[in-house]
Amino acid sequence: MAFRHPAMLWWLFALIIPVLIHLFNFRRHKTILFSNIQLLRNLQQETNKTNKLKHRLILLARLLALAALVVAFARPYVKNNQQMSLRKNTVVSIYIDNSPSMQRRGKSMTLLDEVREQAERIAGSFDLNTRFVLLSNEFHPGRNRMLSRDDFLRELSTIVPVAVSADLGDVIRRNRNINKDDEAANRFLFLLSDFQKSATEASHIVPDTSLQLVLIKTGSSTDQNLYLDTLWFESPVVRSGLEARLHFEVVNDGSQPVSGVPIRLELNGQQVAIANTAIEPGERAKLTIQFLVPQTKGFQRAVLSVQDYPIVFDDELYFSFEVMPKIRVLELTQDKPNIYTKLLFSDDDDVELMHTPITNVDIQTIPGFQLIILNEAFPLSSGLLTALDDFVASGGSLVILPSEKAKDDYNALTQYFGFTFQAVDTFSTRVSKVEEKHPFFTDVFVKIPEQADLPVVFRHFPIRMEAEANAFPLIRLLNNDPFLLASHGRGAGTVYAFAAPNNPDWSTFVNHTLFAPVLYKMLYMSPLIQPPYIANRETVELSVRNPVDASEGRLRVTDENHKTSIIPGISRGLEGNNLIVSGLLPEATHYDLIQGDSLIGVFSVNIDRKESALKEMNLEEMHQMFKAGNYAGVSFYDSDKNWVADDTTGLIEGRGLTALFLAMTLIFLLAEVMLIRFWK
Repeated sequence: MAFRHPAMLWWLFALIIPVLIHLFNFRRHKTILFSNIQLLRNLQQETNKTNKLKHRLILLARLLALAALVVAFARPYVKNNQQMSLRKNTVVSIYIDNSPSMQRRGKSMTLLDEVREQAERIAGSFDLNTRFVLLSNEFHPGRNRMLSRDDFLRELSTIVPVAVSADLGDVIRRNRNINKDDEAANRFLFLLSDFQKSATEASHIVPDTSLQLVLIKTGSSTDQNLYLDTLWFESPVVRSGLEARLHFEVVNDGSQPVSGVPIRLELNGQQVAIANTAIEPGERAKLTIQFLVPQTKGFQRAVLSVQDYPIVFDDELYFSFEVMPKIRVLELTQDKPNIYTKLLFSDDDDVELMHTPITNVDIQTIPGFQLIILNEAFPLSSGLLTALDDFVASGGSLVILPSEKAKDDYNALTQYFGFTFQAVDTFSTRVSKVEEKHPFFTDVFVKIPEQADLPVVFRHFPIRMEAEANAFPLIRLLNNDPFLLASHGRGAGTVYAFAAPNNPDWSTFVNHTLFAPVLYKMLYMSPLIQPPYIANRETVELSVRNPVDASEGRLRVTDENHKTSIIPGISRGLEGNNLIVSGLLPEATHYDLIQGDSLIGVFSVNIDRKESALKEMNLEEMHQMFKAGNYAGVSFYDSDKNWVADDTTGLIEGRGLTALFLAMTLIFLLAEVMLIRFWK
């Protein structure tokens, strides 16, 4: 047995006090006169030997009670065989879950305040030489370092709720990276969270044989939650002055049905529509709301909201969209329009299709289109080649359908984009693979069957890609040659190249079910329609079609009130410029993308809806998830128990005996009372 506060044992010298009282128990004698001693004969006689035994037993009970109390204050413990070897170098990491679900009320305060207090008590149970690491959902770089106890408590007081959740596997992995260079350290990781079932998957748990893991669960009795899960437009192109249909889903994650709950749609700060819903427990309702799109062109900021108390962090779903005119498509042909292109787009109200013979094209009008289809047209003048190159560089989409009579003209254009057409291959083949996992085919297919009937190709132009070309085959032939290629070699635009014209003499593609979705995907990617919103994560990525020119000013991301200003990183991808915002955005709202003094984009950020699924793991489920982590030790506690922080000694040194000695103190005091009262 060992003691956490051995200096308290000096109080054992106080045992001499009851001994002295017993030895020097001076009695004051008083003479009492009796007129009749008959009463004395009825008194029970007590022998001197019995009287001494009684007093000695009472003295022993008092000494044992006082000794047990002193030992209890010395915090005794028994070293166990599985404890970590104590080293002077101890590192204690404490993770505070400050996700939106931790804003719920506990017994007397929010769950976040509860775990913050618990963290203070845990830190206080370690000695002053201990180094601490504070982790939270935003992985703040200022916190991912070793801290003294005072610095740790100071940082702990700055933790506030954030609009993002963290996977516990990522927390363990991040913690390992922080103190990986200190293998000699005695390492502990305390996870203080409500442990939502949606927050972590068992496959994400990272093994660490040198880590002592402690899971402390908090929770709320409130599990009734109604939230907006997702939304999407019926048409990807939103046009001014027309009705727009917005589809969305509402989820009742509670145990009680709800009815008559209003759902409001606000557009640019004005309410424009309202709907009501009734949902059974655990159900998901798909609803539609209609509203009139304003005549004003440009970016629109909207929010869909539902009233749900007391859990309100997910009551609003922010989204944004751009009101644009029709998508303008220019088809350049030799003379007549291509009948298949005309049939596909001519009846679409969102598309303005213009056909122009190659000899009549006005180069000055080319920048006014979003999509240009070069359909077997020739010859290609040097001025047109330059105009098409500039069109792609500025963010436009170009579709190339090669001509057998003008291969060299087309190669003069495509060489800028990292590929060229070879001599016609007359060997009949077929499409063998569609790269359905490529971003181009997102939301196009659910799944393509393995034995799907894919187009037959009678003749085609083999496409040779340069070694360093930024080109991606989207559809492949049996010999793995591209049938459809996407290239992003210059500027912010995209070039799509087919290995054969849209002509039934070359392939069955124009009569196949692939034809319409492929061309429409090219169409809708040409103006770069942003998703209505994105989920807030540690890194947020979005795409902009317009090229980013540093000479026009610094690019920055700000919220509506300009309280936040972030300079994003820029990378190049198939869809144009990818902007990367590293670091957590502070709240769910609308954000503006500004270059210089010009607004070039708006995007909306929402809390990840997995936070809205409030079902929590119990201690048994937590044990099943973490037992396979091969940790040095795993302990599970419920923060409702007020002894969680006090039991830290047991985690470090062994099994605590404080409660046992306190119980012994009460037993010995009770024995003293029994001896005095009942031993006559």
